[in-house]
Amino acid sequence: MATERAEAVIDEEVLGDLRDALGEGFDDFVRRFIASAEAGVDAMDRAFAGDDLERVAARAHDLKGTAGYLGATDLARRLGLLQQAAEAGDREQVRVQVSAVRAAWGQAIARLAPQAR
Repeated sequence: MATERAEAVIDEEVLGDLRDALGEGFDDFVRRFIASAEAGVDAMDRAFAGDDLERVAARAHDLKGTAGYLGATDLARRLGLLQQAAEAGDREQVRVQVSAVRAAWGQAIARLAPQAR
């Protein structure tokens, strides 16, 4: 959409607060998020390929919360749009948003992976 505003890939303040809160557990948390989110994004792709929009919406919802918690604001926003489209049964918009989520996922991982030493 032309009216969508650009969002930071990662909100560094949120990520810093999380790092402070988790201390030594932060690196492990980020590594576990990356692994589970990759599986979740793959499951979303399979659900979409199988025309299971209910499952697409459920996976998008699950991932959106964790992405937001980590400060991956653009990914969380795109997952929210995907969830809305899937819940509305808008297959064309789901197709568009699945692609957008994949792109946002790649950008988020590129920023998060170095955080998990």
